[in-house]
Amino acid sequence: MFKKIIISLIFITSFFSVQAQDKGMLIGEWIFKEVFNKDRIKPESLAQINTQLVNKMEIEFINEDNYKAFFMGKHVEGKWDTLKNIDGFFIQTPEGPFQVEILKLTGSEMALRFALGDFLMTRR
Repeated sequence: MFKKIIISLIFITSFFSVQAQDKGMLIGEWIFKEVFNKDRIKPESLAQINTQLVNKMEIEFINEDNYKAFFMGKHVEGKWDTLKNIDGFFIQTPEGPFQVEILKLTGSEMALRFALGDFLMTRR
């Protein structure tokens, strides 16, 4: 019984430390690089995405609670948090919460999916 408790505690501790480490991977400045998974997007939607409003998209995760961004021609800032073990995050905007799915996350690249499509961001 004691052995099972110890193993459970080790598992829980490692789970939370991995989550915290992954959230830390988001901290910093990210800028739009290109549309990700272009083959999955309709050509008319791709043209809309490639407007100057989208291709200048930036987001900075200042710390584990605050962000600032330039998106769709607007500067926004507020609170953010992760969703489901770093599978995504939400940001609080003046219009309400906005959810983003993370498709790929490395030290230098992050692929995101949200309403307009899939985007590849690079660390500044």
